Amino acid sequence: MKKVGIILCMLVLLIPVKVHAATITGAQMSLAGEQTEGTYFNANFNISFSELNKNSENSDGIYLVAFELSFDDTVLDITGITSTYWDSVVYKEGSNYYVLSIADETLDNKCVDNFLACSNYSANLEFFVKQTDKTETNITLTQVGAGAFKVDTVSLEYWMENMQEIEYSPYQEQTIKINKSQTPVIENSKTSIIETQKPEVNNNTIKEKVETTNKNTPTDIQEETPKIELSSNNYLKELSIKNYKIDFTKEKQNYTITIPKKIKSLDVTATPEDEKATYEITSIDNPHENDTIKIIVTAENKEKRTYVVNIKREENKSENNTTSIVNKLNKAAFMIGGVVIVVVILAIIISYYQKRKLTKWIENNK
Repeated sequence: MKKVGIILCMLVLLIPVKVHAATITGAQMSLAGEQTEGTYFNANFNISFSELNKNSENSDGIYLVAFELSFDDTVLDITGITSTYWDSVVYKEGSNYYVLSIADETLDNKCVDNFLACSNYSANLEFFVKQTDKTETNITLTQVGAGAFKVDTVSLEYWMENMQEIEYSPYQEQTIKINKSQTPVIENSKTSIIETQKPEVNNNTIKEKVETTNKNTPTDIQEETPKIELSSNNYLKELSIKNYKIDFTKEKQNYTITIPKKIKSLDVTATPEDEKATYEITSIDNPHENDTIKIIVTAENKEKRTYVVNIKREENKSENNTTSIVNKLNKAAFMIGGVVIVVVILAIIISYYQKRKLTKWIENNK
């Protein structure tokens, strides 16, 4: 994402307006008109824009919003600012105060470039009421400015020199009645957030990467912010499985191994070709319950490549041997049983005939 730190460019924002499609259509300050010494109160600021279309590449987008306030700082102090989806600072120059907000990366209503704001602006300033002899004081919203760019979904950069300045002069003043505190006023326990030193402008580009093909880009700026390219290398340099041979080459993504039926795990070693790449191995435990092992390699730029090891299972050799022995024993037992039966039958027959012969002999010799 294109990103830049908080910078203050109020002088740029408050110069005469250039003709541009995006405009500020309204600015509103609202706060309670009665306050008490020693208390805090909020002032709400809403700024609306026209010609912003977050779904169109032809839209303008808002990069920063700034507005100018004046108030008596012997009576009031700014102790906080809340501007959801905007990075904000409060800065004092002379007797005037400036609020500057830049669209941040959490903005939920971005333009299609995913960087600029295609939305209206809202901020809450917290004030502390000091002990004072005054019975009333004023807060004045004098001027509003904004910086806009044409939405660009192709280039990865915006140049400050191309920012369009939009100006609006609402001049709203609100009087606050100050009530005396019935108890001693406790000094402000919060730290004032008002900055007294103007923030530095780091560079004149708003970007994360430089398009080196942009011929209008000054050479010195290119050198200060060189193009950053993320590696797309998602190859493995090595892939091995302990006790199994695979003919590995980085371009080949499918392999097959045959494993014993009851093996519990496989020792897989993988090494990415690019040290910035990462990898993940799946189904390394209980491989007999899975058909594949996958090694998913993720390049630095998040592109993925998957290497697959297909698993075939062989029957356990000891089980085969046991089965063979049992079959042989069963066959031998069957043969022995058959022989025994034949012998018994023969013995019965022989015994029967011998008994008949003996009986006949006895009868002949009586």
